[in-house]
Amino acid sequence: MRPIAQLAVTVGLVAFAASPTTAAIEVALDAGLVGAGRTVIVALRLDADGESVGGLQADILFDRRAVRLDSAASCRIEAALGDRLDACSEDVALAPCKTLNRHLADCGAAPTVPGCAGQPPHVGRLRAIVAATAIPNHNPIPDGVVFRCEFSLVDENRLPATLTLANTGFSDPVGTRLDGSASGPAVIAIDPTDPPPTSTVTNTIAPTATAPRTATALPTRTRTHTRTVAPTPTATPSPTPREPRALGFDCLSDQECLSTHCVDARCCEAAECDVGETCAMSRIEGQCTPLRELGADCDAHGDCASAYCDPVLRFEEVSFAGRCAPPPPPFETDGAAGEPEPGHAGDDDDDGCAIVDESSPAWGLWLGLALLLMSRAMQRIRRSRDVRRS
Repeated sequence: MRPIAQLAVTVGLVAFAASPTTAAIEVALDAGLVGAGRTVIVALRLDADGESVGGLQADILFDRRAVRLDSAASCRIEAALGDRLDACSEDVALAPCKTLNRHLADCGAAPTVPGCAGQPPHVGRLRAIVAATAIPNHNPIPDGVVFRCEFSLVDENRLPATLTLANTGFSDPVGTRLDGSASGPAVIAIDPTDPPPTSTVTNTIAPTATAPRTATALPTRTRTHTRTVAPTPTATPSPTPREPRALGFDCLSDQECLSTHCVDARCCEAAECDVGETCAMSRIEGQCTPLRELGADCDAHGDCASAYCDPVLRFEEVSFAGRCAPPPPPFETDGAAGEPEPGHAGDDDDDGCAIVDESSPAWGLWLGLALLLMSRAMQRIRRSRDVRRS
């Protein structure tokens, strides 16, 4: 089952399993001001008003002509709410341990994307679902910021831009639907206190005109006047600094982060991580987290101590991209580089065609890897069928 399909089943069975109950729950967008970095952080905030909220859904609608999301990964769950905390590895989860599932789409796409009915084609839609899909638990989501999205400015002439919440839904930790609402639209505007980019003009002062005099024994005296023309002053624009970024966002230097710590190309809470830890762990970027051991779930090679995340076949019902595994053996060839052996690829027959010897060690290695992958695929298919039958 694909992740989107699994997500729909999760929302249907968990978030809307029973009849709604009355609750004063509200979600709102905290929009900021666009600064010199041409980006703005927009946060979704939850106010449960004393209710216990176990999952929520919301669509964010925005004008793609004014601002954009580079990808769905531009939205990240708050680290304290995510499913990569150590407390989520216990037999009983001791933290919210929620997963942020998001889907980014254009309302101008055909067929019409869910949540875009009646919207003009220039509108973008981000669907966010926060639920205990990776780590099943009954823990509530605390009040405050649930996730943040980094929007990039497209055209400042279209600001202020409006972001609207739609299709909101809530459930308690055991799946009972709760009534709730969304606050009014949020507005993105240019920061009036942010100075515009400055230009540095350099004036070059021409040297004083000199009149060299040449005296000779002849009665004639020659005087030569030389005039040096100053170059035209040029305006050199100063580079525009990037807006300081929150924890977990990509960075190139410490100065780009609000925490002043750029570790593993991510804005990090610490100046450096211990050996065997990374600040770029998928879904929990921004915190020093131990690298995953063999067999653990992973989304990227950088999540694993082995530096290799073995992809999981898409028909398996999993919420991660793969599992940590030993890296595959390097590809080896016989003979010196650039000198193909007789009977191998690179030898041409009389007709100009390349000859490939299927008995070569390289061919056998590829064939062995193909058979190994096919065997693993069949085993996973059997396990998946057994699970469905049980």
